Amino acid sequence: MTKNKKPSNLRFKARNRAKTYFPIRLFLKLSLMGIVCLVLFKSGSAYADTFKRVAKATGINYKILVSVAYVESGLNPYAVDVDGKAYFYRNKRKAVMAVKRYVRKYSSVDIGLMQVNYEIWGRYLNLSIRQLLNPKTNILIGAFILRHYIRKYGYSWKTIGRYHSAENWSNYNYRNRVKYVYRLLGKNK
Repeated sequence: MTKNKKPSNLRFKARNRAKTYFPIRLFLKLSLMGIVCLVLFKSGSAYADTFKRVAKATGINYKILVSVAYVESGLNPYAVDVDGKAYFYRNKRKAVMAVKRYVRKYSSVDIGLMQVNYEIWGRYLNLSIRQLLNPKTNILIGAFILRHYIRKYGYSWKTIGRYHSAENWSNYNYRNRVKYVYRLLGKNK
């Protein structure tokens, strides 16, 4: 019986490819970690205080709140998601005008740092678009939504994924991204 050398060559090539891409992956991880720290602790210190106060008031872990906000909006207070397509505005006035247009045309419009859905939560809580674009209000509403799911389903990563979607198959990647950012924050604080 003769041995086939091709599988060993393929494994060898795969090992070399992994070695080649390792520095690139490491660089990307370190740069993401640096961006998270820079945004949170340098330029976003006002938001860091708000996150801490809201976390204390609602009983939600501070790092979970920040991780969800980072994954949802990249910590942009004027981020708007319309049926899965993200838009980032420079100021509140432009964001309010855009959201008013989107709400008339589309069924799913998510607003602000925590990407609070206007149809589900904004109207239910009787909040205006302008109020939802206020970072403090948005963080508070996002924390209450998380607390609602945690009380209903228990404290787990699956529950954190429910913030994004009720279906486990749909929120799998989302909760893994939140977990990844959470771990980066844990290493740096």
